[in-house]
Amino acid sequence: MASKRANQSSVWEHMDKIGNGKVQCRLCQKQLTYAQGGSTTSLRLHLRSLHPSVTDAKPDQQAQRPLSAFGVGPQRPCNDSRQEKITSLLVKCLVANMLPLSLVDNAEFRELLAFMEPNYTVPCRQDAKTLEMRDEHWSLMSDLLPVLQPLQIVTELLCAEKSTSASVVYPLMYKLVNVDMAESDDDAATVRDFKRDIRKALDDRFALSSSGTARHPFVIATVLDPATKDCDLFPTAVRVAAYEHVRGLVDATASADDQTPVDNDQEESSPPPAKRAKADPRTASLKFLQASTSAASPSRAQLQEFDRYLAAPADDRARDALQWWSANAQLYPATARIARD
Repeated sequence: MASKRANQSSVWEHMDKIGNGKVQCRLCQKQLTYAQGGSTTSLRLHLRSLHPSVTDAKPDQQAQRPLSAFGVGPQRPCNDSRQEKITSLLVKCLVANMLPLSLVDNAEFRELLAFMEPNYTVPCRQDAKTLEMRDEHWSLMSDLLPVLQPLQIVTELLCAEKSTSASVVYPLMYKLVNVDMAESDDDAATVRDFKRDIRKALDDRFALSSSGTARHPFVIATVLDPATKDCDLFPTAVRVAAYEHVRGLVDATASADDQTPVDNDQEESSPPPAKRAKADPRTASLKFLQASTSAASPSRAQLQEFDRYLAAPADDRARDALQWWSANAQLYPATARIARD
């Protein structure tokens, strides 16, 4: 008969196997589930919960070794040299990944550091001396500030609670990609890489290089907005394709309207003078885009309805595109119907 293993768990001094995957506690006669050859953790928990005097008197020989046995724990010192090294690595991580300095004040982040290095003093965000940022770090932050400002402006404009127009989304994206994130000969290598990453991220998110972008509802909204219809910041191919797509929609609508009687007593109306109002996100967006008006336009008589609409000067006073179309529906009836749809 095989001898009893020397390192067998001490729980068996208080448990009896009764078969069918069951064991019985000798102390309280309660039956517990146990798989042959499995862990005794549940049995040990039973003894600790209901019979603590037994486990306190005779600890389990197979108990897990403490972390301190592996060199991890509060016993490891954190002298000045180690403190300085950890701080230097922390700053390097923040700068290289462009993380906010407020991360060092985050409760969960501090909890993680306290667990990994209990004796390490986490620096405070306001204490620049503690962070010990080197000159190149400050230089990098200074170089990135002009690049980050347009991103902040666009983010605030698109996140506005009111007056955010779909027609300004793609002009803003193309301005970021083609103007604000354009690489300059004076850019440092890190700044060029950052701009390149931003351009790629925006292109992937908004499909700026896709041939199907011209049919996107937001692009159609840009064409049908009297303030953004010039699409000056669009790539030529996208602008031409967008115009052709909307022109096709307008022509199809105009053909259907040929069957509808027109009240000839109504005269063409001009948009009412815009009231000077407080700047809103739409106005701010148009100001940020600084859209230029079209060059010399052909005669109105030589153009179809949609082309007459495009040839008219952009009206950046229009605070609401739908209200503008309501006031100018008689001038461009088919185009107005597409805009309202």
